[in-house]
Amino acid sequence: LAAIGPELLGSGEALAGTGGTLRNLAKIDRRQRDYPISRVHGYALDRARLAEALVSAEKAVEVSPDDSMSYAIRAFVKDWNADRSLIEEREAQRFLTEAEQDAVRALQLDNTNTLALVFYAEILVDQQKWSSAQQNIEQAFTRGEEIMDLYRVNAYVQESLGNYNLAIENYDHAITLAPN
Repeated sequence: LAAIGPELLGSGEALAGTGGTLRNLAKIDRRQRDYPISRVHGYALDRARLAEALVSAEKAVEVSPDDSMSYAIRAFVKDWNADRSLIEEREAQRFLTEAEQDAVRALQLDNTNTLALVFYAEILVDQQKWSSAQQNIEQAFTRGEEIMDLYRVNAYVQESLGNYNLAIENYDHAITLAPN
């Protein structure tokens, strides 16, 4: 897989991407830098900024070791740091394993944390554990919350299962909940 996959980004190169998770990561980064423009279209987030996001997430867990949301956010950030276009496969697998552990810990601390359940579903898709991801996202929907990430990740789950029309519907709904 490493031989046919995308090359790692070199120093000074940035990853271009689309989708809700990347948009949310850019929003977090934008807030940390007091970026003056509210829209994330065309926003650049490179490997260094992903590393800084991880440091911030690590600090949040260190400061609040019993806070479910801190673990959920760290799981989210580790999942995005597992991008195989940025790092070697072994490192990506380590990040995904740690992301899953953080998502589980977030749910142990607060089993009502819907966002932790949603991020866990996203991590499971990235680990190619599609049926578990689908179970998590279905459980998250039973909670009745209108969260953009719930619909974004459900779209990602549905897309990975080949349910493209359902994926499009969920991406559209996610956009209506958070158009920026």
